[in-house]
Amino acid sequence: VQTCALPICVLLTKGYGLGGELLEFTAGDAGLEPKSIWKSSRVLTTKFSNPVIRDGHVYALADGFLECVALDTGKLVWSLRDKFGHGQLLLVGDHLVVHSEFGKLGIFPAKPEKPQWEVKVPTIKGICWNTLALSGNRLLVRSDLEMACLDRKSTRLNSSHSSVSRMPSSA
Repeated sequence: VQTCALPICVLLTKGYGLGGELLEFTAGDAGLEPKSIWKSSRVLTTKFSNPVIRDGHVYALADGFLECVALDTGKLVWSLRDKFGHGQLLLVGDHLVVHSEFGKLGIFPAKPEKPQWEVKVPTIKGICWNTLALSGNRLLVRSDLEMACLDRKSTRLNSSHSSVSRMPSSA
């Protein structure tokens, strides 16, 4: 038997105008009882990607914007418009690795201050809706046309060059 500490919070996000909601579950007479902490159709409208949480802030690709939302209130801290589309993001240490729908890789600090690109590199062709995978120093990106393995050792956070190996995604 496993136990967990209550209350438990669950963050829900959804595109198509539904947005985000933070639920808190507590023990009640009928089992776990949910209570909405906040709900907003204006933030966290994710479609193909998952948000990440760091230091009380949620980072997400939401309808083409990279945004930062305060986890406790659901209030938008900042929103960065660029050609992200419905790409993917990954939290690596204290940085956000963002792969746009159009095959551009960006690295940003995961901070509540509005970020600037630290790295912006083209990666692969095609529609990049696929989840990123990181294993050791290797970042795998994939589209409907091809995939690539980027070596983090040869990519410094302030550099715009990386080692890329490509292969068709049907291989």
